[in-house]
Order: sequence, then C-alpha cells, then structure tokens
Amino acid sequence: MILRIYRATLQPTDREQVIAHIRDHVYLVATRAAGMNSFQCGLGVGDDGRFELALVSTWADFGLLHAAIGEDLRRPTWFREVETCLTPVAADHYELVGEALRGVVPLEGGVVHIGQGVLAPLGGERFFDEARAWQRDQLDGGTFVATHIGRRMDGSIEEAVYVGVGHGQAPTPELGVPRSAPIEREGGRPLFTSWEFVAFDALSRVPARGSEAVGVLLANDDREFAFATPGAAQLLGVPISRLGGMRVDDITAPDQRTSIPELWAAFIAEGSLAGPYRLQTRDGSVRSVAFSARANTPWPGYHVTVLGEPGTTIDVDDALSGAGLIARYEARLV
Repeated sequence: MILRIYRATLQPTDREQVIAHIRDHVYLVATRAAGMNSFQCGLGVGDDGRFELALVSTWADFGLLHAAIGEDLRRPTWFREVETCLTPVAADHYELVGEALRGVVPLEGGVVHIGQGVLAPLGGERFFDEARAWQRDQLDGGTFVATHIGRRMDGSIEEAVYVGVGHGQAPTPELGVPRSAPIEREGGRPLFTSWEFVAFDALSRVPARGSEAVGVLLANDDREFAFATPGAAQLLGVPISRLGGMRVDDITAPDQRTSIPELWAAFIAEGSLAGPYRLQTRDGSVRSVAFSARANTPWPGYHVTVLGEPGTTIDVDDALSGAGLIARYEARLV
C-alpha cells in the first residue's frame, strides 16, 4: 500500500477560495475514489507568510492513485479549478509499513502532524520497530485518531515518515521525536541524519473529544465505516481510530447479524430507517440505543447513522452539521 503526502503553498488572498474548494469538492471526490483507504487535509502557515496545504492519503496501489488524481502527481486533477492558486511543493510517496487505517478523519481543533527524515545507517530497523509500537499505543489509547508510517528508498538512502492526526495545537510529546535536528538516543547511535517536523490545522471538523449527545457513523456500500465521531466511539466503547474499516455487522448484537444483509438492502431501497437498535460494544456486552439512518447521505455511496442513548431525539441534519460533514453536494467528478 502507498502513503501519499501532497504539499503546496498558496497566498493569503486565495485561502478562502481553496478551503471552500477542498470542503465542497475534494473531500467528496477523494472519499469516492477507487483504491483510496484514508484521507486527511490540513493547512499551515509557512515561514514566508504564505499558507501551506497538506493532503495525506493512503492507496491500494499506484494504478488506482493515478486513475483518481491524474498522471501529473504534483498537479492533481482535484485542484484543476483552483490550480492557479497553488504552487506545488512536493508529492511524496512511501510504502505504508504500519497499520493500514481506513476512513476520513476531520477534527475540530485538530492537527495533522508530519515528521519525516533521512535514516542513519542501521537506524531504520530500530525506528520502524519503535514507530509501530507508538502507533499501536496511540491508536488504542486515543492519543491520535489516525497515524501512518511510511518508508522509501532513494538509491542507498532510506527515508521514513510518521503522520499523526490528533487533538491539540502543540506537538504531541507521545510522538517520541523532536521537531527538528537529527534524532539521537543518549549513549546510542542516531536514528536519523536529518529530520523535519511540521504541523497543519485540520480543515474540517468533528466535535471535540468528550461526552456527546449523539454519535455519527458513515458507512460505504459494503457496510464498512469510513468516518466516525468521538460520540459514536464512546457509545461503542471502541477508540475512534479502530472504527475505520469495521463493519455494521461488527457492532450489531450477535443474534441480529444474520438478518443484516436483508435489512441493509431494504434500508438502501427505502432511503431511511429509525428506531431502537441493539449494539455489541468492545467488551462484548450488548446495549440498546436510539438510531436514525439515511442512505446516500451526505453524498452518494455513503450512508449516515446517528446513534444516541435510549430516548434521545435525533435530527440527522443537525448531527451531520455538528460533525463537520458539510460537503453535501453532488460530486463534480473529474
């Protein structure tokens, strides 16, 4: 699998136009692209006062990536309408060597952290072993809601990247690496000969971590979850990072699972479904919740479910708005 990190700069005067294009167009096209498994987007301020855009995505293979964004990897067709606003910086591609996470992860007050550098001789094995351990602990503990680890070779030079998508503005200490300068272990060999750490504000949002009245889940046609809010994770007792790629079947009470295909087909045909629902939580217990679901919302091919405690009044449109799923327009496919 492939980890892609696209970066471009833009002038402050073009900021609102580019952000609107990303929210109203890019998120829709990206999440519907064949072969894409995850997508995050952030915006930062460069040293020269210009803004810098970062798009982090993971893909099944290069063929599907090219089919989705075009042959010129530095100028994705997704940005054709605002291409004159953007100056490409880099389009870097890595082998994905950690867990292959799925889904879109927009956050309120969230940050996309990217650390990348050149590994020192014999530093690669140690770094990737440690990075996999960080990833597992951060995802299970909720430090980050998404992480990606990448590796690539340029001749004899080995490079690595670690991406973390999480809450808070400050660099996350649990990342285990400094913002700049080579990484060195006290009394040991350096892991890197060069290292860069940058952070970008997440462009879209979901409610901040904590208690919520409702939880929002977004599933594709195969009943796989591509998006979840912290409220849904709280109701299910599952870290938000682990919901991506799970299926509707996985969270349904075991005695109801055999009827899911029939119920799902009826739901898609009718367009909506509401009432009580029995969930299986992470510890195996079963609980009843209120739910309301709507097919092909917020865009075709994806289906939203809103969950709440029993007796909760659920408004799907309000829940979508609160979750930052604002791209509710027909995708203008390229």
